[in-house]
Amino acid sequence: MTDSATDSATDEMRFADVLRLRRAGRITEACQSGHAVLDASRASGQLDPVTEVQALLLLSRLHQELGEADTCESLLTEALDKTRGPEWLGLRVRALHGLGSLRLTLGRYDQAEELLTEALDLAETLDGASTGPATDASTGGAEGTDPLLLADVANELGVLYKTTGRLDEAHPMYLRALKIGEAALGPDHPKIATLHHNLGGLAFARGDLTEALRQGQLSVAIRERVLGPDHIETAADQAALAAILTETGDHEQATDLLEHSLSVFQQALGPEHPEIGSTLHTLAAVQYRAGNIANAESTYRRALAIKEKALGPTHPDLAATLNNLALLWHKNGRPDLAEPAYRRCLTLLPADHPLRHACAHNLDRMLAESTR
Repeated sequence: MTDSATDSATDEMRFADVLRLRRAGRITEACQSGHAVLDASRASGQLDPVTEVQALLLLSRLHQELGEADTCESLLTEALDKTRGPEWLGLRVRALHGLGSLRLTLGRYDQAEELLTEALDLAETLDGASTGPATDASTGGAEGTDPLLLADVANELGVLYKTTGRLDEAHPMYLRALKIGEAALGPDHPKIATLHHNLGGLAFARGDLTEALRQGQLSVAIRERVLGPDHIETAADQAALAAILTETGDHEQATDLLEHSLSVFQQALGPEHPEIGSTLHTLAAVQYRAGNIANAESTYRRALAIKEKALGPTHPDLAATLNNLALLWHKNGRPDLAEPAYRRCLTLLPADHPLRHACAHNLDRMLAESTR
């Protein structure tokens, strides 16, 4: 084996160690280690170009999970610049997918759809071609055919459609991704858990609590078996299941799941990550349903403050918390606080979004009540 081949193999092993840290939920350690390996490998002058792009994609994913959007975007842009030409097609799809996912997270829905649609079109042309690493959605492993690349992009488009209220478009995307994923991985894999999580969220949005509960429980069961109960991905599924349990009236189990999820997120991601804000939002909803109005108001306020700091004051993810907080004030004799919260919620969502319609209805009802 030549020296350059030895160096390349060593780099891949080092980045595989970074990926193992991520899979263990040790995101900050993985990010620090990944940058150290990339810097050292570049300094040696022997870094394989494919391994370098895989490293950029892995690091972008880690920074996105840590809520560091600017660094994530910079890494993805660099990856796109390095993947021009037909020989890079698979890794280019991954970079487009990553940047589309980031733009979705930032609420830039039109940009996200453009990037993800391009990624889907390219992924559909690959069908058996080399797509880069087959061991992770973003990085890691040797080059080869990855049957999951199309599933990853279809799933992300499903998330986009669901987030923007296009529920009927989301469903076939999720089902397509699930069919590909189960054929490649079997039913007991974290990727399959993600798809059950997303299908559960879609059923919940459609008001089908029975299907939402079934999908949510499947997702949690798979994650707990494969990753353990204290992994951040398991915690995310537990928080989603808690939202469904709240609607079924099981406030005690929902609270237990949410408190556990918060503990995992705070340890892995820090106290001001958007995931903390989302989980607090769900906990506030549980408290409100259980009749703990004062606690619910305080928790909603905390959720809103974290989301505003992490995402900015105009991000669409603030809308649900604003609507729920406004409804709490509306129902408890504080229309002076409720009205501006409702109106702010309306400014954050597109005209055809279901939550915007619900918020507008709540505001109209409150204003009608005040004229009686």
